[in-house]
Amino acid sequence: MFTCVPQPLLDERKIRRMFGNGVKNVWIPRDTETLDQLVKEREQTAVRLEKAEYKLIKMANVERNRQAKMAAKAAAKTGADPEAGYTDADLKNGTPLVNVKKSVSCSSNSGSIRDSHEPPRERRVATSPEPPEILSADVRVNTLSSDDLVSPTDSHSHRTSESKDEKTALEEYLASRANINGSVAAQWVPVEKRPSHRPLANMGKRVDTIKWTRNKLKELAPRINKLRRAYRNGKGKPIPTIFVEFNTLSEAQGAYQILAHHRAFHMSPNIVGVRPREIVWSTMKMMWWERIIRRFFVQGFIAVMVVFWSIPSAFVGIISNVNWLSTKVPFLHWVKDLPGTILGLISGLLPAVALSMLMSIVPAVLRGCARAAGCPTTAKVELFVQHAYFIFQVVQVFLITTLASAASASIGSILSNPASIRALLSANLPKASNFYVSYFLLQGIAMSAGRMAQVVNLVRFTVRPNSSENLRKISKRWYRLRRVHWGSVFPVFTNMAVIAISYSVIAPVVLGFASAGLLLVYAAYRYNILYVYDSEFDTRGLCYPRALKQSIIGLYFAEICLFGLFTIQNAFGPVVIIVGLLIFTILVHMSLDNALGPLLYNLPQTLAVEEEDFQRSIGMMPPISEPDSPDVEDLNVRLDEVDEHDNDLDDASSSAPFHTGYESTRAIEGTEGTVSMVKDVLKGKLESKLPLNKMLDTLTAAFAPLFTPDPNIKPNFFMRWLHPEVYDDYMVLRRTVPVDLPIPTYNPEEIRDAYLTPSMWKPAPTIWIPKDVAGVSVQECTHSGKVINITDEGAWLDEETCGLIIDMERPSPVIEKRIRY
Repeated sequence: MFTCVPQPLLDERKIRRMFGNGVKNVWIPRDTETLDQLVKEREQTAVRLEKAEYKLIKMANVERNRQAKMAAKAAAKTGADPEAGYTDADLKNGTPLVNVKKSVSCSSNSGSIRDSHEPPRERRVATSPEPPEILSADVRVNTLSSDDLVSPTDSHSHRTSESKDEKTALEEYLASRANINGSVAAQWVPVEKRPSHRPLANMGKRVDTIKWTRNKLKELAPRINKLRRAYRNGKGKPIPTIFVEFNTLSEAQGAYQILAHHRAFHMSPNIVGVRPREIVWSTMKMMWWERIIRRFFVQGFIAVMVVFWSIPSAFVGIISNVNWLSTKVPFLHWVKDLPGTILGLISGLLPAVALSMLMSIVPAVLRGCARAAGCPTTAKVELFVQHAYFIFQVVQVFLITTLASAASASIGSILSNPASIRALLSANLPKASNFYVSYFLLQGIAMSAGRMAQVVNLVRFTVRPNSSENLRKISKRWYRLRRVHWGSVFPVFTNMAVIAISYSVIAPVVLGFASAGLLLVYAAYRYNILYVYDSEFDTRGLCYPRALKQSIIGLYFAEICLFGLFTIQNAFGPVVIIVGLLIFTILVHMSLDNALGPLLYNLPQTLAVEEEDFQRSIGMMPPISEPDSPDVEDLNVRLDEVDEHDNDLDDASSSAPFHTGYESTRAIEGTEGTVSMVKDVLKGKLESKLPLNKMLDTLTAAFAPLFTPDPNIKPNFFMRWLHPEVYDDYMVLRRTVPVDLPIPTYNPEEIRDAYLTPSMWKPAPTIWIPKDVAGVSVQECTHSGKVINITDEGAWLDEETCGLIIDMERPSPVIEKRIRY
């Protein structure tokens, strides 16, 4: 993907000329703002229709159950049988719109319809994927034929003679509801109680939601299709972003690593291996100067946010010293009277919890900043969040909290004697580690336990699985794993490592608690990554090495703290040593960045050769055919010919003198030999007196296996950890990847629309409503199905409670099939 592409280069022919014959496909998206708005409006309208349909179905069934209960109570008072129906005399006398109760209760095993006088069998639980066994429906009709009337005397014989299957009887009954003239729901829901809203386009007048959304969807469909055809035919201005697919990964890496344009910030940033669903399309239209301006403003906003976020963070740090505050602040004197357990929770656990909740708000804000700054993919957004959130963690959780905790313990002495601030801070700085002991325990025990128990998901999926009353949300929550935003996960634990390293020389006891906490977190996240989490945000493994490099900040802080403590004590010698260590740390950090930086973002060409060798070793590629070796006699003849004819100088020119220097330069004959002899003599004398070279050779031979190990020798744990480039290199890890993974195939439409804006290919959403025994859903599917895809399969309304019953074992109609790129 190339962004900030100049207008003249937004041409497929020029792109193919630029990158050669390795180009396979080129996508140049166009500005489809009008189409985007129409597609978004269609999705909102479809969701509104789905909610209105569900509301109507539930209202009709609730009212139907209410009327059935009232009829049963009235029949009990008069002594009549509510199951008997009405006689011909009642109809002749003009009985208006009566309720006729049909009992269609079938068994999935026997397939026979049960007699209404039999005792009802045990009903299924609410989580059963099958519809309720007793499917009684009160149907309000305008006219009844003689075939529909059943007298009380022969009703029993009529029902026992039927032998239809339960599913067939239910389907026939519900299918009959779709062809009824008028609205089935109108029998229980009057017009004024139907779902309605007041759209702005209608001047705020009240409209029927279902009818209005159907007409709106019918109007939007041809407009969307017309615009899509126009954009595919070349209408619209192309956006300054192109997507280029190459035949091989090596060719793609070659195009990625070269300098694509001769002007600064043009065709940059470029990213390799971008999947279509990772693209942040709102940033694709930005020009290079717009990205620069936006990034400057976002960085300034984050800097201001860091500064002003220090106020609540400092307050949290002050709470950790509530014992001292209760003696100095008059209105907090009641704190001293609290029990020891509660006081310990306030000073230890409460600040850690408050700080964690305070910092949990930051990642959402930073993700908005990343998109505003122009990050082109979700992976870049996560990396941006990781970098900025780490700064927040270090400044707020570490620096501000440490300084506030240390200063609050000695604020009285500082106010009385400001000159003693250095000594007081140096004395109270180790005491601030008490807060981080609680912080490590909270992060290690509480966070790991929460990640393992998944209390929220336990309640969501087990205790109240259908509490949302939204089939779409329930289905997506059930079928999709929880996504992890690694940009906000890594900084928390990187900051824990920074704190532990910083306090390792001030309060070494912190190392034990930090190690235990991180070990518990490691176990919890390892389990969740394998079985619970879904990795939709693929950063190509860049979060982990960035976190390792960020943890070196802890070493800087430790050395700076030691420098400050030694300076306060006027210890000149240790100060010089710490300065030397600080300079050495900076040099090592710079060398690591220079050595490992290119390997993190670029794919070496040697890996392509190793991959070919690996495939040949397992028989996936044919071996390299060696050229035929020439005959030895023929080769000798050719060499003789070269010796005779391959001479550019004739005899005259070869006898001419050849000068390699200035003619005026003179040298004493034999000087070079004399100098070499003197050097050899002096070197021998020095080696005999000072056997330095022998010592160096001995040390080199002793440490050679440690720095350059033999890959053929089985290593121990230490050598494997010290040299992953030897024992865990590409070929070792490649053998762990299955070689029989299926190669994905794509149809022409998927290839054509892969890197176009989502509005160019996104289908209309499918509406999912629950099936009900009153038959309202069947009629609504028939009417709404003329303008949009709608189904009532796989979900039911409970006959008595009108609660949702969802079959989670069958495929969800609202979950889109993922395309594996």
